[in-house]
Amino acid sequence: MTKRTRADAAEKTGLLFCELSRRLLRADAVVAARREGDRLVLWACSGIEPPVAEEFLAALEGMEPTFPAGTGGKAWSHSLSRRLFPSCAREGFRKVTGYLVAGERKLFAFYRGKSPSRRWESADELLSELLVWFEGEARKMGMPGVPASAGAGVEGALRMIVTFDKEVLADPRMSRFLGWSGPVSLSEFLENVDPSARPQLGQSIEAILARRVGPRRALFRILCPDGSWRELEAFLSPIRWEGKSAVSVLCREVAGPSELEKRARDAEAFAGTLFETLPVGALMLEELTVTWANRAAASLMAERSPDGLVGTRLEGFFGPREATRVERWLERARHGWVAPLRETVVRADGTRVPVELRATWIPGGERVLLFLVDCSEVEALSRQVEQSARRASALQRIVRAVLDSSTEKEVAASFLQALFGMLPFDAGCVACHVIEEGRSELLAGLGEESALFVPPGWWVDALPQRRPFVAMDLAGESGLPEWLVPAREKGWRSVICFPLLEGGGLFGSLTLFAADPSAFRGEELDLAIQAAEVLALGLRCTRLRRELEEQSRLLEERIGERRREIEEKAAELEQLNAALVNLLDDLRATNLRLERTTQALLRANEDLESFVYTVSHDLRAPLRAIQGYCQAVLEEAAPLLTADAVLYLHRSLEAGRRMEALITDLLEYSRIGTMRVASEPVDLDGVVDELLGLYEEEIRSRKARVRVEKPLGRVLGDEGMLVRVVGNLLANALKFVPPGRRPRVRISSEQSPDTVRISVQDNGIGIPPEHRERVFRVFERLHGVEKYPGTGVGLAIVRRGVERMRGRVGVESGPRGGSRFWIELPRAGPGASRESIPLPGPARAEGQPR
Repeated sequence: MTKRTRADAAEKTGLLFCELSRRLLRADAVVAARREGDRLVLWACSGIEPPVAEEFLAALEGMEPTFPAGTGGKAWSHSLSRRLFPSCAREGFRKVTGYLVAGERKLFAFYRGKSPSRRWESADELLSELLVWFEGEARKMGMPGVPASAGAGVEGALRMIVTFDKEVLADPRMSRFLGWSGPVSLSEFLENVDPSARPQLGQSIEAILARRVGPRRALFRILCPDGSWRELEAFLSPIRWEGKSAVSVLCREVAGPSELEKRARDAEAFAGTLFETLPVGALMLEELTVTWANRAAASLMAERSPDGLVGTRLEGFFGPREATRVERWLERARHGWVAPLRETVVRADGTRVPVELRATWIPGGERVLLFLVDCSEVEALSRQVEQSARRASALQRIVRAVLDSSTEKEVAASFLQALFGMLPFDAGCVACHVIEEGRSELLAGLGEESALFVPPGWWVDALPQRRPFVAMDLAGESGLPEWLVPAREKGWRSVICFPLLEGGGLFGSLTLFAADPSAFRGEELDLAIQAAEVLALGLRCTRLRRELEEQSRLLEERIGERRREIEEKAAELEQLNAALVNLLDDLRATNLRLERTTQALLRANEDLESFVYTVSHDLRAPLRAIQGYCQAVLEEAAPLLTADAVLYLHRSLEAGRRMEALITDLLEYSRIGTMRVASEPVDLDGVVDELLGLYEEEIRSRKARVRVEKPLGRVLGDEGMLVRVVGNLLANALKFVPPGRRPRVRISSEQSPDTVRISVQDNGIGIPPEHRERVFRVFERLHGVEKYPGTGVGLAIVRRGVERMRGRVGVESGPRGGSRFWIELPRAGPGASRESIPLPGPARAEGQPR
């Protein structure tokens, strides 16, 4: 622990000590101090600021009362005058009570009013209570994980606290018991503990301080001032506060016989019972002579009971040379750890058993505990492992030889060569059988005239159930198959035949012959069976490899054909691509010419519109002069004129009015194309209400009926232009009605999430389907001006105005008359705002930025 860490831990301990003392004493503030040389130094405080506490301690120098020696000093009280203790007086403290606690440490309790009725006369009594509060009141201060100490309510218990900074504080009884005059460090306390229990006790305290474990119980002996050893039972409980831990230690003295001695006797009895039940042999040797043995040792040495082994010297279990090795090994084990020793013991019946020896010397004596582990099963298992390893190595060599071959005949020949050095056979052959054709083919043979032992159709007799055929002694067997008679005549005594299977069907066989009748027994037979499986797998792999190569060849041919087809298609594609590039170049040139033509037309159209506007505007002044002169003649000289002259003057005035209306419409049409149009939310209900007011006189004169289906909705557009557009549609609906029919007009709307379509439906003369697009052109009229007066520009103004507002216009008409004109505009959402729609420009060429 560093100095900084120790300082922080000491501060945490002092704060907890002061807080508990303040609660116990029912004080308004508490100051804890310790003596360093001839002055008092602040340790911790609670309920009072540190500068005030330090000023109090400084003022107390020279007038501090004397405490009796030891920890049992009487408490003293003193009034806090404003002259001697000004800071304390300003804080409202009137009285202070002091205690001598834990040697040179002092505790001062401050009161603003009267001190409590109970007074702690003895510092011993106060310290004992404080140590109890460390265990009980810690929970009330929000310190989790503080369990009740085991036996906390026992009368006469000895208490200690191991603080955050590893300082041991003891209550007065424990201090007198241990002969302490004040707090000691944890290491000083552990020096007086019995060495056998010291590590465990220290580790338990350290683990609790490090917050790794919970409560613990300990049993240890401690050295007292009179030189005697006293046995204590201790209960260790954690106290946690603000991330730190302390340890509460509650001790009681163990009366009567030594608990440790009882435990030693119990442990010895338990060890004896445990050794008796061990599955390994155990011998207690003293001067290399058996003094005790368990049942497992007697069974291992073929004795009826363990008593039969008692008194036997080490030489009775081993030979002279082995006994010397064991004796030297035991001597080395006395001075340190040695590896187990593998030896062979001689049993009572003379048989030998391999054992593994382990030794443990008993401290403080000449006795050694010798364990004997029976290794018979281990050695048998080891032999099996060695056999398996040899078999695996042999099969690995066979597999390597098979894999290095490329054809079925090479596989069979390599297999027989590799197997010949592993099994004791004298001749052998590998054959391939085609059952459907009833024929056999020799793949490879080894030994003298091996091919003679594979006659056609032999497998029908030898392998009826697809299982190996084994004959151990041909000389002593009767009723042999015909194909085995030549083998016996050649002097072969043993034969074994393995079927080579694929998918449950027979495709070949392995046959081995030997002159020794016991050649194929035990391990050799197992190896031969596994080798036959490897051979079957190798032949199948070779066959599959050949088929795979054939498939690969066919696949390469098909890939070559497809590659040629792809190359031909690619050439055609290149030609088409070149033609397409030429076509694109021509199209690009055509588009460029078209763009130039379009721009020329747009400029001409603009010039024409400007000319029309200028001409229309310039014609109005002469027209008004003509109208004025005609009107003046009629008013001044009508009595002097003939009837025909008056009629001609009236016709001139009417023609002038028509020409003025036409000029006005032309100017309006031209202005719509050049004026700035706003895009803002417009209420269609308001637009229609305004039009009904404007056309009120005409509606009344024509006895028309106009029905409006509200609400019509809100659109994005220019309000003034909407009034002109919808007004033209309403005027046409009132005008184009057959003679004698009263106009009926219905104004409605259809709303979608993005658009609003407003319709003006009439019961008029209708429009034939072939003229529905024509009516929206300038100066287009379907009827004479005498029958239905007008300029022929009204619907052209409707279309141009709607398109400027980013909308659409159309008409629908039935065969029985009546028309429904509609305009469709963007719908105005809740967050729509005003914006200006730019003037239409010339057409853009492809790729030109917007």
